[in-house]
Amino acid sequence: MSDNIIKKVLNPSERGKVWWLFIVIIVAVSFFSLVDAGSYYNKGVDYLAYKSGDVVKLPHVKEVPFRLGLDLQGGTHLVYHVDTSEVADKDEASALEGVRDVI
Repeated sequence: MSDNIIKKVLNPSERGKVWWLFIVIIVAVSFFSLVDAGSYYNKGVDYLAYKSGDVVKLPHVKEVPFRLGLDLQGGTHLVYHVDTSEVADKDEASALEGVRDVI
């Protein structure tokens, strides 16, 4: 009987391969959820320990803070000065729009 189980694990059928894929996806989602939402997990663990009178103690996970890029931190500020002394007055607006579009 145990030989049959080992054979099924090592050489799964098509349906068994689908189940293995499903299990791998569930494990990956669980792992990445802990990394992404570690603070929520830790709060839940503390709440469970408090409600059970410290009978149930689960381990905490390391909380990884988010590092926001420049676009989410507040972005950048770009100031450009244009010397329009050599541009005709009627072409000044289109020259400024052209510089803005290029940047």
